[in-house]
Amino acid sequence: MAKNNEQDRTEAATPQRRQRAREEGQVAQSNDLTSSVLLFTATICLWFSGPAIGQTFLRSMRNWLRASERPSWGLWETQEMVHISVSEGGQILGVLMALLFLVGLGVVAAQVGFHITWKPLTPDIGRISPVRGWQRLISARSLVRGGLSVVKFVLLATLALWLVSAAREGIGMTGVGTLPQAVSFAWSLTIRLGLTISIFMIVVGLIDTLYQRWSHERDLRMTRQEIQQERREEDGDPHMRARIKKAQRETAMRRSIQAVPGATVVVTNPTHFAVALKYEPGAMAAPRVVAKGTDLLALRIKKVAKENGVPVLERKVLARALYRQVEIGQEIPLDFYQAIAEVLAFVYRVGQAA
Repeated sequence: MAKNNEQDRTEAATPQRRQRAREEGQVAQSNDLTSSVLLFTATICLWFSGPAIGQTFLRSMRNWLRASERPSWGLWETQEMVHISVSEGGQILGVLMALLFLVGLGVVAAQVGFHITWKPLTPDIGRISPVRGWQRLISARSLVRGGLSVVKFVLLATLALWLVSAAREGIGMTGVGTLPQAVSFAWSLTIRLGLTISIFMIVVGLIDTLYQRWSHERDLRMTRQEIQQERREEDGDPHMRARIKKAQRETAMRRSIQAVPGATVVVTNPTHFAVALKYEPGAMAAPRVVAKGTDLLALRIKKVAKENGVPVLERKVLARALYRQVEIGQEIPLDFYQAIAEVLAFVYRVGQAA
């Protein structure tokens, strides 16, 4: 059944599906890339700060040796020396940890963007299910990950042994050299090991990043039924949409009808279109459409206009143009000034004659 379900997931994930996965903490992230960049950064920092670390260590050792020669060595002196040593070492360690934190945050943000979610930390009883636990352990993906981990370990061990083997002559010389020479050689060998291994792991991490993105896209794939269900949820129930549209039409009709008694004139098609205009000289810069409608609403507008003594004029072309180009509450465009002026002049003449 799971195999068939996987085969049915042939459609690319929708933006909503991607957003839900992101909110749940499901992102394409390579832990290998993050850890390898952190190792590379730490090695570089140790490389450049090696002299400072060495001087701090030697100074601390000298202080301890001098302090141990005091005849009155006690608990207070021990606490003071520990405080000094921790303070000096803590400064270097604090800077290094802060830098590694920022670098790690930057690497993660470069892979998945900056997004904080607590969903993966939310307790889930299903995660501690023994059945699901065994399923995760024996799944094909877990076996692949385990195999890749073994391969990476073997490659890293081989690389480290090769580097140490190449430096075996220098390692042998440390037994006949001075202590500073031995420490310097061990330090340089450690730096070489760190740089080589971290660079190798960065390459592996980049490859793993590509794999994680491919695997993430495959996991997000959807069936056609899921896409259809998502569209239905997004658009809403068809019956509900129909009721909403009907309510919107009724609301628009009531608002249009309520504005008709205060209109100056109504121009009609005469049966299919009706547009009510209002103009108050001195108070308005131009006539304004206060109501409009087609078919039944147009007939209703004309009826209310006649009941309230608002002039109704038949202007077929003008009524159609106003209905299509001017929304309710908008002033008429400049192109209509001449035609509307003639209509208003006619209305005013009729009103004066009456």
